[in-house]
Amino acid sequence: MIRVGTLVYFTENRFSSKRLRDVEALLITWNYPPENTSCVVYYRGRFNLKIINIGRRGLIDRHVNAEDLIWA
Repeated sequence: MIRVGTLVYFTENRFSSKRLRDVEALLITWNYPPENTSCVVYYRGRFNLKIINIGRRGLIDRHVNAEDLIWA
């Protein structure tokens, strides 16, 4: 399955490749797609990252929050 999206930031947040990697890692860790082999065991991104998915999401949750992951 392939998903394409647009990152929209609130207020003064700006695009960075690190932030994009954190978003991707959180979505992979959260959804655990069988096609991915990276980010399936640990999420090492930002703790305060929250993702709101809009539009046609398929099986992806509307709200994904790094704080809701189980942190070891």
